[in-house]
Amino acid sequence: HQNLTDQLTFTSGNPNTSRLLNLSSYNLRIDSTVSISGNGSNGTGANGIVAGGLASDGGLTLEMNNTSISFPFVASNTYAPAVLTLSQAPSAYGTVTVVKVDSEHPNVTESGFSLSTYWAVSSTVSLGSATADWTFEYLDSDIQGTESEYTEAYFSGLFWTYGGTGNVNTLSNSLDFSGFNYNSQISGQYTAGDTTNAQPFGAVEIYSTKRRVEQHGQLVTKRSQSRQRSFRQASTQFHCYHWR
Repeated sequence: HQNLTDQLTFTSGNPNTSRLLNLSSYNLRIDSTVSISGNGSNGTGANGIVAGGLASDGGLTLEMNNTSISFPFVASNTYAPAVLTLSQAPSAYGTVTVVKVDSEHPNVTESGFSLSTYWAVSSTVSLGSATADWTFEYLDSDIQGTESEYTEAYFSGLFWTYGGTGNVNTLSNSLDFSGFNYNSQISGQYTAGDTTNAQPFGAVEIYSTKRRVEQHGQLVTKRSQSRQRSFRQASTQFHCYHWR
């Protein structure tokens, strides 16, 4: 865990050159007092933070003290931020951590029909009466299946929710998780996929157990499984960084 308390500046320079902070497997926490500048697209390059790409990574943690925060991610030299917007001040501010994972979600029920990336979010913010809207940006190289048939999908840890009040913008390669289907929580795992030609967001098997029982005088193995429904909705400190 590393903590940034002063400022993070991606300095301008030659266009088409990326200036990157690579998190690798570590967690970086950025305090709410930190000024982040110079991030964004830079010609054919981009300035920002590169995630390690594994589910086990620490990710990027932002301390939240206003109703909107942006995670300045870069993937394959393309600026692809994740943005959280609250409808009003929450009952208590806190931190939000995003781990950007560069693989298909492990709990899809059909592979090859959803994005080969997802965003795993955890948060200590208490929403109260506020609602939360997430937007994420993906790359063309992340697309599997037919993009025009994509719908957004949210995994709670137990089941999938997909469709409904969210939106997939195939022109801007962005996912919008908004409206009553999604905005009652910040934490969760977010992706999108083709639900017309396949069903990547079906019922998820949570566990499988075996036990030995006596049956007709003999010990036999019994297997029990639990499945969950899917729901389709209708409706050390661092003070200053300069990259030159």
